[in-house]
Amino acid sequence: MDYQGLGQPARSFAQIIGQQKAIQLLQMAFGHARWAHAYIFAGPNGVGRTSVALAWARLLLCIQPLKTAHNWHDACGVCRSCHEMDKGTHPDLHVLNKELYRYTSKGKAESRPTELQIDVIREFLIPQAFQMPSISCRRVFIVQEADKMNLEAQNATLKVLEEPPTYCCIVLICARPDRLLPTIRSRSHLIRFSPLDHGIIQKHLCNAGIQGDLARFLAFISGGSLGRARILACLEGAGGLLTDSREILITGLTNSDTIVQVERIVAQCDAIAKAWSSLEPQTSPADLRRRSHRLLIDILLSILQDALKLDLLPPDRLANLDRTEPVKAMARSMDKDAIINAIEQAYEASRMLESAVNERLVWERLLLELGCRVNINRFGG
Repeated sequence: MDYQGLGQPARSFAQIIGQQKAIQLLQMAFGHARWAHAYIFAGPNGVGRTSVALAWARLLLCIQPLKTAHNWHDACGVCRSCHEMDKGTHPDLHVLNKELYRYTSKGKAESRPTELQIDVIREFLIPQAFQMPSISCRRVFIVQEADKMNLEAQNATLKVLEEPPTYCCIVLICARPDRLLPTIRSRSHLIRFSPLDHGIIQKHLCNAGIQGDLARFLAFISGGSLGRARILACLEGAGGLLTDSREILITGLTNSDTIVQVERIVAQCDAIAKAWSSLEPQTSPADLRRRSHRLLIDILLSILQDALKLDLLPPDRLANLDRTEPVKAMARSMDKDAIINAIEQAYEASRMLESAVNERLVWERLLLELGCRVNINRFGG
């Protein structure tokens, strides 16, 4: 089973899975020569925001764009600009992320920041934005995780957005556009990206050779993100980390020893974060640790949601079809109201993790609450 070969970056709009509405908006803008100088690509991680941004940059920078069989505008693939894009050396395309801080004059080689800091904007956006293009007629800047810009970085970016050069296009990729300054939002064209249907993701994973039950499980916990599903498949390939996590959580919901279960969960999250670091070595350990804990919350949610839907949907709509019996046992031990409350508690735990609350405390609170719900219903309280 090839967990690594789950997809290559799209080189054209036609290769992008889903997001037809977003693409159509860009197609109309290009066709009428009325593209904006700044865009906000907003949506969950891994749903195609970066792929669309790169295809858009490729089109804007192409020297001789053409129309495809879909009657879409797209890059030609043969001009000098397209060749430079293929090599990743295009002088008029600039991709910024928070990890660039290590290459600034103030950054340190070992630094893996959790914020996108002003030094990155000062050194990699502002000077280049006011330089004339080198080989194309435009310059494109793609800012990844733009919602992680600190206030200083956002104010610096705003200076470019207030009086952008006519040849400049800036794409801000983010999951939480509400974290951007109102003045940045007002000067940018917002394009929303939707989660993909889990059936599309499951089909993609199956085509990559991942078995049906596992593909279904990964698709459901991916949150509609194909990019995330690919990462999850790689994590599962590193020793069954996700299916093992599911068993730990199923046990944790019925085990009265909360402290022991929390220790098992924390140890499992550490193992996932370690495996994840080999897939994304540039990402900070703190980010990966939080992601691993939120991932286990997502797995827990899939179990609870299955327990709630058992009598409402056909079996193939369940995330954990291969673990139906434990899910049924849980459904018997908790009534519908208790399961709904447990789901709400799990979402609250996820929000707490996102707010950087201590992971161990979050799990202790959550498991104690869920354990009480199970016991109350089991003993008729």
